[in-house]
Amino acid sequence: MFERNLLFRELKGISPKIQMETPEPGWMGVFTSFFPFIPNPFEFVRKLIANNSDENKLTNFLFHLRHPELSGRELKRDDSKALKDEWVAILNTIVRPLIAWSKSSPSSAAPSTGNVSTGSIQTNLQSIQLNTSLSTVQQLTPWEIFKHRRRNDKNKKRLYNNLKKAVNDSQRTAAINDIKAYLKRNDSRFLALQQRWIQVNKSIIASRSRPDRAQALQSELEQIDLEIRAVWQQIDQMPEATFQQQSVQVTRHRVIVDGATVSLRNRIDAYSTCFPDGYDGNTSGDSDALVQSVLANSGISASRIKILGLISGFEGGFSAINTYDIAEITWGFVQWAWPSESDLVQALNIIKKQAPVAFKNRIQQYGIDVNKKTLIVTNTSGNILTGSQAVTALNSDVRQLAAFSRAGIDPDIARAQIQAAVKLEIDNPLSYLIRAVFTDGPDKKTQVSKSFPLSSLITSEYGVAVIANQTVHGGFKPVDTFLKSVFSRRRFHWPEAHIWMPQVAESLITDIAARDPGRAAKFKTNCSTTPNSFQ
Repeated sequence: MFERNLLFRELKGISPKIQMETPEPGWMGVFTSFFPFIPNPFEFVRKLIANNSDENKLTNFLFHLRHPELSGRELKRDDSKALKDEWVAILNTIVRPLIAWSKSSPSSAAPSTGNVSTGSIQTNLQSIQLNTSLSTVQQLTPWEIFKHRRRNDKNKKRLYNNLKKAVNDSQRTAAINDIKAYLKRNDSRFLALQQRWIQVNKSIIASRSRPDRAQALQSELEQIDLEIRAVWQQIDQMPEATFQQQSVQVTRHRVIVDGATVSLRNRIDAYSTCFPDGYDGNTSGDSDALVQSVLANSGISASRIKILGLISGFEGGFSAINTYDIAEITWGFVQWAWPSESDLVQALNIIKKQAPVAFKNRIQQYGIDVNKKTLIVTNTSGNILTGSQAVTALNSDVRQLAAFSRAGIDPDIARAQIQAAVKLEIDNPLSYLIRAVFTDGPDKKTQVSKSFPLSSLITSEYGVAVIANQTVHGGFKPVDTFLKSVFSRRRFHWPEAHIWMPQVAESLITDIAARDPGRAAKFKTNCSTTPNSFQ
């Protein structure tokens, strides 16, 4: 039985003052007439639909709010028609409309930023001290020569480094020609036209029996050819100045948040720059030494300490924040990214659970929050935004960015970052189940399905480091793709696992290490390659 006093205890945390993002739906008047004893009906149904979207369960719940004398029992055949009609009326006039409303109006279920009021968030953000300075530096313009190729790859990085290292006109000309050749095959306009060309060409082949249709398609193909040539011509005509050092105005912010100084700078000169106005920065007191110290006292295994310390050396400290590359925003000592497999959201959820008080005081208080699926930001105007809109709002507010950076060095949040990294970058990948069909029996003809975790295959410190780095720096998909390819091409004999497992492991590690040879070399120098050395 759901008693009314229990209902009101459930509602005690709901503020009677709510800001209506959308007009009150038409069925709300019906709801109010059915349930006049609910003090805040609009917010109540928001909470109701967030917890359950099964129409029968919702109808039963609401029906028994009106009829506590039934003690929650189901309606019987001999119950009055009036009771049955009332149940159907609640279903048709309240429950189904509110479910449809919740699905069609994202703002109707806009999440709050923790338990922090909008007014408090605005006051906290306004209290942050912001000092801004401008300076002019000589550098390549933030890597806008790749503005049509935002995706990062090793060729893009190599071409960028060749241009940076060019010391004379001959080297610079060679580097520029290589870049233009790369752009011709990777420019987003060319790639789209190439896909159109392939599709039209397939249609021409399929239309051989219809000359009129084939002729029209051939004309379309010729037009695509002209458009491709136009793109290539634009690339060829890119002026030399695009590839020269230029005067660039840089904005630097010195921000004081909770007694710590956050430094942010835009116009980043890097091969991965996609947003010239994006920022890079960290908080005073953050350092590799701090990361190593917190790792050493974290209680995790020596192998995990070593691996995460090495990865952090490439990625940054606990407060490192970056909004200039393709991920739009990355944060923390292993640089969790948005929206790459939503690992930033996953990490923040773990941190929120591990250090709830620090999360509220350092992150939610400044309008940043997370639910199981997405990022939530309350901006300075009091609007609650989610997903990509939240990221855009966060990246455009220097004070919020600085608060997010500052949160990273809070001792509790730093420790929680380590727990999140262990789970997301090491333990989750190692628990990945490899499923395949193997041969069995003395004649090797019996086929059996088996599954085993990646941890059975990758057992050395070096191997785990390579896999963890791939998970951090490019996602786990290449590992998954490699394993599926290997086990689909060949039937391994299950009783001989002690023979083929080390061979598959070596092939996998070699393949993944080749994707980031610089880091792999560092891992190999510092980590044991001996099987079973990962502890």
